[in-house]
Amino acid sequence: MVAQHAAEFIRDRLSAAEPVNDGQQTPLRGHPVFIAQHATATCCRGCLSKWHRIPQHQAMTAEQQAWVTAVIVHWLRQEMQRPLPPERPRRKKPINDRQLPLI
Repeated sequence: MVAQHAAEFIRDRLSAAEPVNDGQQTPLRGHPVFIAQHATATCCRGCLSKWHRIPQHQAMTAEQQAWVTAVIVHWLRQEMQRPLPPERPRRKKPINDRQLPLI
């Protein structure tokens, strides 16, 4: 299901030669694919060009879209295998036993 979402996001938001709002079309949070896109530099055509050598100003081929989707899915699978960080100790609320007497 997430792989399908990734493929749809790539197709709808990045595959055009001149995507709408390029450089700002991928939110920083809200969906695991968005987080993966930023982590793998697949969030905009500029990053795709710089880090993955997928040229800007040309529509992405089906092969390029599939490859980008595979990069995202691979990163997500790796992240799912990572152990959770240790839980932070929670601060206890101070007991307020110094209440003033009622008059």
